[in-house]
Amino acid sequence: QELLIFLAPTAPVGAHDLEDHARGEMLMAEDVNGDSPCEAALRNGQVTSASILAGEYGHWQGLLKLPQQRQALRECLSGALGQMSPEPPRAGQQKAKLLIHEDANQLLSHLDQQIRQLQSLCGLIFASGSAQLVPRNAAEALLRSHEFDVQAAAVAFRKSPREALDAAGLKGLDLRLADAASPSTIRLDDANDGGTINGQLQEVAPFLCIVCFDEVDLAESACKLFLCKHVVCDNCMSMHIKVRLDEGDVTGIACPEPNCRLPISEDMLKRIFGAESAEQAKYEQLKTLKFVDMSKNMAWCPSPGCGRVVSYPNQERSEKSSTATTVVCTCGCTFCFACKHLTGHEPAPCQAFADFLKDLAVVRRQMQDETNKWLAKNSKTCTCGAIIQRSGGCNHMICSVCGRHFCYMCGQDWAPHRGQPGGFDYYQCRLPTSEGNMTEGSPKAPQGANRDGKLWKLQREAMPGWTASERQPERLKLLFRALLSLAEEFNLGISIEEPRGDGDSSFLSAISQESRGGRQSAWEALLACIKARRCLQNCYVLKYHWAPEQWRRSRLRNWVPELEGIVGALESAIGVTMLETQAVRAGFPTSAEVAATGTNPKQLPKNPRDVLRLFDLRQLLPQVIAISETLSTLRQLSRAVSLQTERILDAGKSGFPEVGVVEEIWNKTLGLGDLPRRARSERCAVM
Repeated sequence: QELLIFLAPTAPVGAHDLEDHARGEMLMAEDVNGDSPCEAALRNGQVTSASILAGEYGHWQGLLKLPQQRQALRECLSGALGQMSPEPPRAGQQKAKLLIHEDANQLLSHLDQQIRQLQSLCGLIFASGSAQLVPRNAAEALLRSHEFDVQAAAVAFRKSPREALDAAGLKGLDLRLADAASPSTIRLDDANDGGTINGQLQEVAPFLCIVCFDEVDLAESACKLFLCKHVVCDNCMSMHIKVRLDEGDVTGIACPEPNCRLPISEDMLKRIFGAESAEQAKYEQLKTLKFVDMSKNMAWCPSPGCGRVVSYPNQERSEKSSTATTVVCTCGCTFCFACKHLTGHEPAPCQAFADFLKDLAVVRRQMQDETNKWLAKNSKTCTCGAIIQRSGGCNHMICSVCGRHFCYMCGQDWAPHRGQPGGFDYYQCRLPTSEGNMTEGSPKAPQGANRDGKLWKLQREAMPGWTASERQPERLKLLFRALLSLAEEFNLGISIEEPRGDGDSSFLSAISQESRGGRQSAWEALLACIKARRCLQNCYVLKYHWAPEQWRRSRLRNWVPELEGIVGALESAIGVTMLETQAVRAGFPTSAEVAATGTNPKQLPKNPRDVLRLFDLRQLLPQVIAISETLSTLRQLSRAVSLQTERILDAGKSGFPEVGVVEEIWNKTLGLGDLPRRARSERCAVM
């Protein structure tokens, strides 16, 4: 308190330099723990006092550990950047534009656009004695049969209209390409939804409903809009549509003729129920749901309560797809476009990733069983749950967690042993074993598990890398916000707000936004680390499934350790490693430790400032000051990490290149073994 009063700006104008010198010496004075006054304030959680005791902005005389932290950060960044090549990256292939549909109106507009596009690609057709475009309801049926792939539907129709119509369930519809019909028989009319039943209104014989066999006046009936010429009265049609709507079967809202699947047009629904009817609204709702579910280029966002639709042209929405595409919704949810796995799993295919997770769960259960088996044989469990191992000595044990005195052999309290049969003995127990004591063997590992070559490969070659790159993005962001809240207290010019993407699935777009300025360079570095770690995890999925020779010949074997090195350096530079270490020390283990122990994890506080109170600020403040002084270099390194990540992801779509024969022979000649020399152009470039 005396020092704070002394440092307050109350000195008169023209104070002597001796007073300034004394003030500087007091700022750098050390207590018995080797801490300066500022560091002592940080040790006690007094951030406001520490901001006054830290000294002049930019010099920070009160932080004795800051010079060491600056030097360590410079060495970390220079070592990582020294591995990079200054050559610009190669031009990648142009990526498809990601579209986000916010509501049903946008979806219906997109469907209408696809129908008009199909009509244009199919060209003029000859139907009912006139040349016109493919009717809208027929075009919609063709799109449904081809999963709303416009190009595939157009190619099938142009190749064979009859086969395409039959596949779409329009067997009763006769449409021919206009260029295949006789010119003398073609009459060019405006396109409509099927027009009238030409030539049928003049027939003398009465028309009968195919459902109830009542007579139908075609001039007044809605079925006159049917291009298939099937006659259905309005009452039967209304009942048919209501039943299908109640069942939620929008594809069943078609012609009641069993062999005809011509969809009922919106004009017919409006004629029967009215434009603003409840049936019309429900039909549009079911229509949009079915449109998204059947389209292979569209997918629902899996985030709860989002309801948006992601459209990604020329993508296979199938779990058996050989490639995986990770997309980002405007709500911030990242997922695989094909299998909907949250966070995505590029560059590993969907099926390979699913198989890996199943085998990983098996291996972890086996490892846990082996651990339990060893603990059952070599340790005992206290009533508080603590696992205790005896290295020697007598049977009298004292739990270091709860302080309970108990016998190591039987698990009961130690006091009854003084009256045990045969007399008191520290080394022999004659009491019965308690039920809570683990004397029986825990669940045994499956026989032959160690002889399973596939699981052995996962445990020895893939699982260590997978576990080392396992991160919890939300946990990291919370820890990082806590670190940046400390920067905000000292006005270091680092934004605490996370940057928001523009909906583009490309991660480079989230890194290269120059408009964000240097204030968000730290956030960009963290996002680059999260993306890179996820990519590295999925690379080990490929290593697990690939044959050893395929992995040895692939460039991925070289790209993975390079990315491991630079992302590890970036994590250390922005303080992620330090934050995780302090969180574990505070009693909040990582997900990997939780998976290994099988315990329920403690949750960090939601407020970043509450998280900050759990940590040793004497280490965090020099770290965040050093970060604020090297933001431009951090952006350069994060750019390198993102470029290397994108290189791996792009190669996952087009195929990973292999190491050349000449290069492999050269490497063996030099004795480089499994670490082949790489050309300068094969290294990750830094912009």
